[in-house]
Amino acid sequence: MKKIKNLLPILIAGIMVMALSATAFAAGDGSITVNGTTSGKSYEIYKIFDLTKSSGDSVSYTIDDDWTDFFFDGSGDLTTNGTKYLLTSQPAGESYTQIVYAGTVYYVKITDSNVANFANDAQEYAGSKAPDDSKTATGDSVVFDDIPLGYYLVLPVDATEIKEGNSSICSITNAAPDGEVNIKGEYPDIDKTVDDDDVEVGQEVTYTITGEVPDTTGYDTFTYKVHDTMDSGLTFGTTAATTNFTVEFGEATIYDSSTSLPDGMTLNFDNNGFVLNFDMVKFQNYKGQPITISYNAVVNDEAVCQLTENDAYLEYGHDPDELEETTHKEIPVYSSKIVINKYDGNNTENKLAEAKFVLYKVVDGAKHYYKYTAASGTTPAKVEWVEEVTAGVIPTGATEVETNTDGEATFSGLEGGEYWLHETESPDGYNLLTADTKVTVTAPTYVDEKPIGVSVTADVPNNSGSTLPETGGMGTRIFYIIGAALIAGAGITLFVRKRISDEK
Repeated sequence: MKKIKNLLPILIAGIMVMALSATAFAAGDGSITVNGTTSGKSYEIYKIFDLTKSSGDSVSYTIDDDWTDFFFDGSGDLTTNGTKYLLTSQPAGESYTQIVYAGTVYYVKITDSNVANFANDAQEYAGSKAPDDSKTATGDSVVFDDIPLGYYLVLPVDATEIKEGNSSICSITNAAPDGEVNIKGEYPDIDKTVDDDDVEVGQEVTYTITGEVPDTTGYDTFTYKVHDTMDSGLTFGTTAATTNFTVEFGEATIYDSSTSLPDGMTLNFDNNGFVLNFDMVKFQNYKGQPITISYNAVVNDEAVCQLTENDAYLEYGHDPDELEETTHKEIPVYSSKIVINKYDGNNTENKLAEAKFVLYKVVDGAKHYYKYTAASGTTPAKVEWVEEVTAGVIPTGATEVETNTDGEATFSGLEGGEYWLHETESPDGYNLLTADTKVTVTAPTYVDEKPIGVSVTADVPNNSGSTLPETGGMGTRIFYIIGAALIAGAGITLFVRKRISDEK
């Protein structure tokens, strides 16, 4: 019995140690539900503090091993972040949570007023660390199950901004083991426009790509790569000078053809397009400012009544080997044509060849005549307009077309508008038109919801006529014939009478 009495204090002490150990170290597991996720995007969690004790609202933490360097340097002194978020004494009237590091008690100063700043600083540090867990969203939420209790940073991978009002910090304890955060990340994207989509062949159009310089906090490198490809209906140059290529961040011109490429930017022209690549970590003094990329292309004759698009998209991300790709932006331009249908006004099936036409439009009261220059080498085809200087005189250089055996001739590469066909020569046996034919080009038509230039048929009949009487023509000739016959008849009558008289 004495032995039992001697063992009793030891047993009680052992039970107390076990109980304390259970309270201090058996904190358990919990979960974090992340709401507002984007399908296909990745989300990571980082445990900053380990929960060592939890009883109601009373909790104790230690610094996670991966985050010691966030608060302390190699000598054990507070870092800049450590100074901001750890205090060596409890301020009067406050009750900050304690942590112990290297035998010293610190007080964690993370409050509602500075938690957003803490999250930003933590995000920057997290870029150099491996996450505690990572998941890819398949819907509008992601759940991290069976994770140790503690204080976590939640990050949407490659998001360059977390929308205001959304949280990236979550605490899970024994009292509240299932945490929940609403975190809506903004991801890089681009938009694209063209200054004119209803165009003439040879017209130079300006494309503009817009975006925003991303916040790359937490990343050592961040790729922002713009791809752009023209189809065959657009002729693109091979240098910045030939395409009037410029890049602006906000009001600052980062690059144009007269400057050298800045550090962190590459530009390559290939395959009737370009690839523009930035390491955005090197442009963080412009973060949040608009990106404007502009360049020119020339519409060629393959754009006439064909789908002509300029395709652009963005690749981005902190890992060059696993870049995200945005939706492709396809911007169409279109060009139209006028096809003359020349036929006999009395027989529409009788098509007329060898009729000649010029085309003009009226600009500010003056006639401007169509001039077409065919493509030559690398120079694309071009439509120009020559102004009439002398009224009624077709200017030199105006293009004249002639109908073929099907009665067709074409003026191509036109934008929408009103035009006039003027016949300069009619087919043999047909009268020259005395009035010009008005043709209205309305564009575009749509195929699969994409605009395509129209082909407008202009019906132009010609009529033949009878030859009018002329001086010395059949109108007087008949009287000469009748008169000659009468004279001949009179002569014969006189001759017969004289013979009869002589015989008597």
